[in-house]
Amino acid sequence: NTIKGNTNGVSLGTGGTLINSFTCNWWGSASASDVATAVGAPVNYIPFLTDGTDNNPGAAGFQPVPGSCNGYPLDPNFGTSAGYSYANSTAGASGAASQPDFCWADTTGSISLAKNTTNSLPGVFTGDLDDGYWKIVLPASKKVRFFGNNYDTVRIGTNGIISFQVFDPASGNNNPPALGIPGGAVKNAFYPLWWDQNWGILNPATASNRLSYKVVGNQLIVTYDKAPRYAGASGDYVSYQVIIDVSTAPVVNSRLLVQYADTTNQRTGALFASKYLAGNNQTHLVGLQNSAGTMGIQYRFANASTTVITPGPLFDTPFSSMAVQFGSDSTQLNHTCQSLNLTFRLEAIQLTRKDTVTVMLRDAVAPNAVVESKKVVYDSLTGSVNVPYTLAESGTSYYIFVKHRNSISTWSAAPVACVSNAISYDFTTAITQAFMNNMKMVAGKASFFTGDVDGNTIVQGVDVFAVYNDNTTFTTGSYLITDLDYNGVVNGIDVLFAYNNNTLFAKQKNPPGAIPLVSGEPVTEDRSSVETKYSKDFAPENTKSKEELTLEKTTPKRDMERRKIHIPNEGGVR
Repeated sequence: NTIKGNTNGVSLGTGGTLINSFTCNWWGSASASDVATAVGAPVNYIPFLTDGTDNNPGAAGFQPVPGSCNGYPLDPNFGTSAGYSYANSTAGASGAASQPDFCWADTTGSISLAKNTTNSLPGVFTGDLDDGYWKIVLPASKKVRFFGNNYDTVRIGTNGIISFQVFDPASGNNNPPALGIPGGAVKNAFYPLWWDQNWGILNPATASNRLSYKVVGNQLIVTYDKAPRYAGASGDYVSYQVIIDVSTAPVVNSRLLVQYADTTNQRTGALFASKYLAGNNQTHLVGLQNSAGTMGIQYRFANASTTVITPGPLFDTPFSSMAVQFGSDSTQLNHTCQSLNLTFRLEAIQLTRKDTVTVMLRDAVAPNAVVESKKVVYDSLTGSVNVPYTLAESGTSYYIFVKHRNSISTWSAAPVACVSNAISYDFTTAITQAFMNNMKMVAGKASFFTGDVDGNTIVQGVDVFAVYNDNTTFTTGSYLITDLDYNGVVNGIDVLFAYNNNTLFAKQKNPPGAIPLVSGEPVTEDRSSVETKYSKDFAPENTKSKEELTLEKTTPKRDMERRKIHIPNEGGVR
């Protein structure tokens, strides 16, 4: 319809309530502020027509020009339309009912789709690395709910399209529609950054790139790392990450988040940044629309002339990382980081020293998959660390699993709840804080067993002799795996730590059915056999042969007596 000629196109003359939809009408102006003034009642008028031409004057009624229903409100930072609300992480969205934080999710365990110009999953691929998509079936009956429908399959496109139905990735669909959305040939989709990309090349300014995904907990995470512009000059690339809620039987539309990384660590290229700031990036679009192509949200759109039609920002002022989230509930656009306040002690490192540890959150039920893993610095002066996470969910409980380079890896006694995006746990109050009481008391603090030099989850003869042999050669160094108390020299104290824990049969104790780990990282098998990730936390300093390390278990005791090493026994030596 055309609604013009009056100060107010819609008004309530006698009060009361008017509940109706006045979307896709011509209000007499393409200016968002003019249209807002013309709407004198609490009705939905977004999107509105931006062209008042009657496309068929000979027909009855007003026939709008196709593609002209693309008008959006003045505020680019938050709003509501087509059954979805949106808000970004900038100060400009401070008036929103909620807003997300930029919080880049851990990509450990992600499955590569394209990596360094190579298609990693060709068996589920349509098109080519310039214009194509991968058809991904969500695991464990997970589904995405999008515009009121549930989908167990997503199509992840090379040009920044995530669709829930088949589409042609070529035929001009490398770029968004000339007039934006609603409309165009690629419908029923989320467009985190519809921008002509080519994953068959590396941008000259980068040595690598990767498009990957993973499903962890109730999130599908898709990471476009250093997405290269088609035929782009050096530095014309950008990194962004998509996080979509998934569940087994969703009844409300899934939240959709996209976050854009700034130029820190060259995550986004300098040329892309400069063009963004100048407002002349090639045509691109951020938004979503339904399967009919009749409604959606156009958060940002620059047309083929690089003119920014809809100015939703990709970055905070002047150019820093930013997130924007879409969802049915305006009060739940609250993606944020989580934190773990953790206190623990290492048996042999009780003085003022620092070392790295790997802290994992693991599922509460078998096989206790690793949800997220972080390496942090442990300060023995306080015994406390604050660990940032991105994948934990409030209201969900997780086992805490701590691994140190030469200590016995230790689980929390039970799963610990994440409350208001925070977890707190103290291992030191009693040995019962560890699963199966797997700690020992040292100076009144429950502490993790030391002595697992080879990282095989048990303190045994091989570990004892590794420490003993370095002791006999008076080995010194700044970061020796056999220097259990981390004082720069392998001596009799280290030998006794290992020997005593060997006699106590100190070993890692796991909840029943827990999946194995390799040097602290989960053994993750890509079903397509594309890649399996193994990560070492340390490289053992001991290079002695197996023959040198397979002496009789009693030798250290006899030799210690011969060398007159008299150190107070910690107890339990047999």
